[in-house]
Amino acid sequence: MIHRTPQVTSIRKRIHLPLNEILSRPVKALSNPTVSEDLPDILRRSEFPLRLSHQLRRSRVFAWGNDFVALSDDGRMLIWSANGLGAKQICDDLPRRAKTEPHLLSRDESAIRFLVHGESTELVTLSRPGMHVTRVQLADVSPGVTDACSIGSTIFVFGLVDNHPHVVAYDEMTGRKLSSSFLSKTVKRHARCITSNKHWGVLSVVGNSIVGEELPKPVAKAKDVIELEGGQYLYINSAGQLFDSQDPTRFQLFRNLHKEATRLFGYLPGSRLVGVAFGEKKLFLDLHSGRAQGCDYAWSGGEDFELMLAQKSLSRRTPRWKFRRIGIDSNAGTLVLQSASGSYCLIHCLGSKQRMELKSMPSLTTRCSLFDFEDCAGPAAVGYRLQVATIAGIGAAWLDSRGLLHLKSNNSACPQICFAMQEGALSGWLSTGEVFGDDYYIGRPDESATCKRITPQMAWESAVKPFIGVAPWTFQYS
Repeated sequence: MIHRTPQVTSIRKRIHLPLNEILSRPVKALSNPTVSEDLPDILRRSEFPLRLSHQLRRSRVFAWGNDFVALSDDGRMLIWSANGLGAKQICDDLPRRAKTEPHLLSRDESAIRFLVHGESTELVTLSRPGMHVTRVQLADVSPGVTDACSIGSTIFVFGLVDNHPHVVAYDEMTGRKLSSSFLSKTVKRHARCITSNKHWGVLSVVGNSIVGEELPKPVAKAKDVIELEGGQYLYINSAGQLFDSQDPTRFQLFRNLHKEATRLFGYLPGSRLVGVAFGEKKLFLDLHSGRAQGCDYAWSGGEDFELMLAQKSLSRRTPRWKFRRIGIDSNAGTLVLQSASGSYCLIHCLGSKQRMELKSMPSLTTRCSLFDFEDCAGPAAVGYRLQVATIAGIGAAWLDSRGLLHLKSNNSACPQICFAMQEGALSGWLSTGEVFGDDYYIGRPDESATCKRITPQMAWESAVKPFIGVAPWTFQYS
C-alpha cells in the first residue's frame, strides 16, 4: 500500500507472495482441447459444473466414508454425498463393456481403488482431498475377467482362458505384467486365498512366478478363509466356529450363539459386512460390532448391502431427456419438445415465480415447426449418448443421455445454455460461467464459488430469449 502526499511518497504496507511456490503448483486446464468446438461448450469443460442424478446399480455403487462412489454403465465416475444434492461427475471416459462390472480393490479414508474392464483395463484410484483421479492401464488382460484383488503393490486379475481358471499378476504402479498361471478347476478360492488339498494358502509373486504360500496354522486347516486385509484373515475352524486370525477372542459371543458355520461369502474390500452360511441358513456379520443378522434369501453379498445403503441415503431424481423433436413457439415465447408417444413438453419462464419450468402438455394450442433429433458423435471415449436437432436459421439443440438439453445459437454473442431436465422447475448452466436453479444441480453457494449464481429469469432473458428469437430486456439509457 502506497501513501502519497505533495511532499513524499511512502510505502505503508508490503505483501510478500511465495511466487516460486505459486508458479510450481500444477495448473488444471479449464477446457479439454480434444473436444470439437462444434459441440456444446459444457462438454469441453474439464470439470463438469452441474450435479446429476443417475440410476443406482448393484455392483456399481460403493460406500466411501460418508460418501458413495458410483461407476455408471456409460463410463462415468460420480461421487454422491448424503446431503440431498446430486452426484458430482469426476470423469466420463472410463473403460466399459456390456455385462462387465468394476471390481473394488481397496478403500480407506484417503483413497478408493477399482479395476475397470472394457476395451481396455485400468486401475483407477480416487483420492482425497481434492477428488484426484489417477489411472494406470494394465497390459494384455484377457476379456474373461471374473474378479480381482490387490495386495501391497501387486494386483491379481482372475478370469477364464479357454474355459480354464487363470490368474495374472500386475505391478500397480506401472501396469506391467509380472507373471501368469493357470489354476486347477478343482481349486476353491476367495480372491487370492486358495486351496485344493484341504490346506489354505495365498497366491504371491516370487521372482517371475506366481506361487502358493501356505498360511500359518490354524488358518491353513480352516474350512473356509477370507482375507480382510493383508495378513488378517477371517476363517471357520474345523468345529464350524468363526475366528479372526489376529484376535482369537473376537466373535466369542457369535460362536456361542451359532455353531457349525459352513462357508463365508460376499465380502468386499474395506466393507463392514461378510456373509456367513450355516448350511441353508445365511446371516450377515457386522465386522465392527461382531453381531449377526438374518438376510433376505436374495442377498448374495456386500454389493446388495451397499446398494441398499445408497438407496436409503441418497436423493435421486428422474431426468426427462427422451424426446423425438424440438421446436420454437415464437408467439408464446416457449421451447416445444415432442416425445416418442406424441405428447409435448414446454420450456417456459414464469417471471412472477422467478423460475423456468418443464411442463407436460397433451397437445399444442398453436402450430410450430418441429425438428428431428438424430444421433450424433460426442467427445471421444465417452459413453453417454448425444442427439442433435438443427433448427434452421437459429442454431442447434442436443439431447444428452445424462438428462441434459443443450442449446447453442448461431449467434456467437448469445450464451449457450444447458438444462438439467426434470419435470417442474429447471436448473442449468450458461457458457458465461453462470448457474441458476436448484442447489441439487448447481451445489450450495459455498460449493459453486467458481460459477456465479443468477436467477432463472436472468438466464432466460440472456440465453433463451435470444435463441428463440424474442428480444431480451430493452435497456434505456439516460
